[in-house]
Formats: sequence, structure tokens, C-alpha cells
Amino acid sequence: GHEFPLRLWMRGWLAVLPTLTSTLTVLSTASALAAPAHLASLAAPRIASPLERRLRPTRASVRAQTASSSGQMPQKKVSKEEKGREGKEPWYRKFVPAHNSEYEMYMENEWGFELHGDKELFEMLTLEGAQAGLSWPTILKKREAYRRSFDGWDIKKIAKYGAKDIERLLSADSGIIKNKAKVQATIGNAQATLKVQEEFGSLDKFLWDLAGGVPVLNQWKSMSECPCTTDVSESMSKVLKARGFKFVGPTIMYAFMQAVGMVVDH
Repeated sequence: GHEFPLRLWMRGWLAVLPTLTSTLTVLSTASALAAPAHLASLAAPRIASPLERRLRPTRASVRAQTASSSGQMPQKKVSKEEKGREGKEPWYRKFVPAHNSEYEMYMENEWGFELHGDKELFEMLTLEGAQAGLSWPTILKKREAYRRSFDGWDIKKIAKYGAKDIERLLSADSGIIKNKAKVQATIGNAQATLKVQEEFGSLDKFLWDLAGGVPVLNQWKSMSECPCTTDVSESMSKVLKARGFKFVGPTIMYAFMQAVGMVVDH
């Protein structure tokens, strides 16, 4: 009794199947054509899992490991795979000259590793802002001078700097970039940081919350795909500017996010 209706249903379905397949093919092709060509090859970014964050070393742990290393330690056994990779240039070689050991050490032990602590983040925020219009190697060479000139990044002390301090910082003896606007911005940023600490508990929490709270692991096929700004860096920049921070444009903030491990681009 049900066989005849079932046959009719099957015939109807088979009749529309070619049309449906053709329609889906057209829609799929149209979607591919609508997307920008360079986006088709990009893998979607993802949030680092709790396990990945535990397994991935922080900047502090890398520094500690580097400091504890000595010639007395037994040599590491090199596997066949590692032997095959010996002599291969590091991923950052395209923009870090082989003769610049200071820059290499920074890339190996600091850049992109998750960083926490108000002093530490304030230092990187200041150095990234100081880099505006200059190169990172130039700032890196003056890093110790910055640390010395700004009282070891004591935020409370910096916030109280006056005219004499500005004069001192702009003198030839300071060793930092002689840019009055940047020096004044650092003082103003320290004052803004104190207000952030009072309202949110710490600059660390405030900045990491703006970035989403956990590192974002990007999966670029090459560094040429890496952006200069993102929606998050644009938003972070607006929030900081509204709170009185300066030299915190979207490009500077994305460089900052890369440096402190909020985004992992390598």
C-alpha cells in the first residue's frame, strides 16, 4: 500500500537532485570569488588553550633558564631530526641581521613570550612608543639607559617627574631618545597607569583584558601575511587614548601585543 507513494517520492527527489547540486556549486564558487584572494590561504587564528599556556614558556621562565645555563652543564644529545635542522637560519633572519647578537637574544628569549607585571608591561609600552619613527634595534641599544633614566620603571616615581626631570632626560647624559613629546608622554602614561591601577587593580589585568585575556595563536604561512593593525589593536588604542595615554596608536599597540605575547605571530 505504501510502495507507490514511496516510488513517487524517490522519483521527485531524483529529479531535483541535479538542480540542487548545480545550485550549491554556483553558490560555493561565488563565495570563493567574493573573498579577497589573500584571505583564502590564511588559517584562522585561535585562542591558546589552558594546556598550551602551561606548556608554552613565559618570558620570565626563558630568562631564568638562560641565566642558569652554564658550560658545566652536560651537552644535550642531538637527535637525528635536530641534526638535519642544524645550520638552518632562524625564522626571524629576514629582519634581524646575523651580526646583531643583542637583537637575536631579544627575539630568542623575549619577543612573543607571554609577559606579565605592571613594571614590565609599562616598560614595553614605553619602548614601543619610543620606537615611533625609528627602528627597534635603535631602541634596544638604549634599553638599559631607559631603565636607568626612568628609575627602574618605578611608575609612581615617574608619575611625579617635573621640569627638572624632563631636562635631565633630554640631556646628553641620559642616553635615551631626545624627544620631548615622547618623554612627556611617558610621564603622562605613568599618571594614567596609576588611575588604571586604582580602578582595575593592575595595568597587567587591564591590558590583558583588553586583548581578550589569553594569547591568540595566529597561523600565518609567512610573516608577509602578518598585519600591522587589527580590530583589537584599534580598540585598545582608542581605550588607552581616552584614558590619557599617548604614543599608543593602533600600529604601536599591535607591535606591543606581539612583543608581550598577546598575539603569537611566529
